[in-house]
Amino acid sequence: MIWRKYRTVVLGDLARRIIDEKTRNIPRFDKAWRALEWKLARQAHKMIKHSIADVDIYHVYRQPGDQIAGTPNITILFTIAEDEVVVHAARVTSL
Repeated sequence: MIWRKYRTVVLGDLARRIIDEKTRNIPRFDKAWRALEWKLARQAHKMIKHSIADVDIYHVYRQPGDQIAGTPNITILFTIAEDEVVVHAARVTSL
């Protein structure tokens, strides 16, 4: 059996405030956020679409929302370390 190594998803202060507020105010946001966390823990290195900084430290990823499911677009700014993914900021937009 191959043991997979998953990273821990850590929220920075700004990201935590945004995620907490959106969880309280947007129906089904929690489902969309949990799906994004699941993917970050397992495939963060595959989610890099855009990077910011000359040393390629900060990455931006956008999870599209779904109108039928009623989930919003979620864009995050994150970094990847050996054992964790740190989400520094998030932007949530309705469809």
